Amino acid sequence: MRRFFVLAILLSAASTIASAAHPLTWYLSGVQFAGGVTGSGSFVYDADTNVFSSINLTVGTDTFVALHPTFASSATVIRLVTVASGSLNNTPYLVLNPSGGSLTNAGGTIALSTADPYQEFTCSDTACGFTTQLRHLTAGSLTTTNPNPTPAATGVPALSDFGLGLAATLLAACGYTMLRKRASHTA
Repeated sequence: MRRFFVLAILLSAASTIASAAHPLTWYLSGVQFAGGVTGSGSFVYDADTNVFSSINLTVGTDTFVALHPTFASSATVIRLVTVASGSLNNTPYLVLNPSGGSLTNAGGTIALSTADPYQEFTCSDTACGFTTQLRHLTAGSLTTTNPNPTPAATGVPALSDFGLGLAATLLAACGYTMLRKRASHTA
C-alpha cells in the first residue's frame, strides 16, 4: 500500500511538471520598417516541436498568415508569406531574425535583427525563390507580453496546473491516511 501511495505522488508530480511546458504566443513589438511602415500581430510557437501556428502578422497593408512553403522557419529565422497555398508570384514575403537569441518556451523579449536580409520582399516567381526588396526592417522585437492585453474576465477562480497537481497529491495523502486509520481501528 505504501508503494502505491509513493507511486501516486510521483506520477502526480511528474504530470504537473510535464504539463508546464507549452507553446507561447509571440507578439511584434515596436516593429518599424523604412518609410515609417509599422508591423504588428502575433503567432504561436512551440520550441519543443518547432511548430508555428495561429500566424497573423501585419506589415503596412500586408497580412502574413503562413510559413514560407519552401524555406524552413525555426527559432532563429522566421519566413512568412501572405498566402497559405498556391502561387507566391507578386506576393509579399517577410523574413524575421531574432538577433538576441532564439525563440523558446520560456518567453521573454528578443530583439529583431535589422541587418540584411531581414526585411520584407516581393516574390518574383511562383515558389518565391527569387525576390526583390520591398522594405528594410529598422527596429523592433518579439515578446511574449501582449502589447494590447484584454481586460481580465471576472469569473470563477481556478487553480493552475501546478496547483491542481498539488491538490491531487494532498487529496491522495488524505485518502491514504484515512484508509490507514480505518484499517488500524478494525484490526
